Amino acid sequence: METLAYYDAAIAARHLRIPTLVAAALFDPAVAPPGQFAIHNAIPASLRRLFVLDAGHFDYPGKAAQQQALDQEVGHFLSEP
Repeated sequence: METLAYYDAAIAARHLRIPTLVAAALFDPAVAPPGQFAIHNAIPASLRRLFVLDAGHFDYPGKAAQQQALDQEVGHFLSEP
């Protein structure tokens, strides 16, 4: 269990000191959604931003539009001072 702390993304996320945008999915066959949201929640509140996707690693209706919205959000995020 001691070693797991070095590999767990939610543990590592607590140490972030830069603004971070997380795109987490409500459904994902490859990465469990609770783990995705745990990573977001572990980032210090003043540094985190969340973009919620309907699904990840999966084709679904509206995926292209949602990806476009995420791309715009990333652009806004990266252009902030």
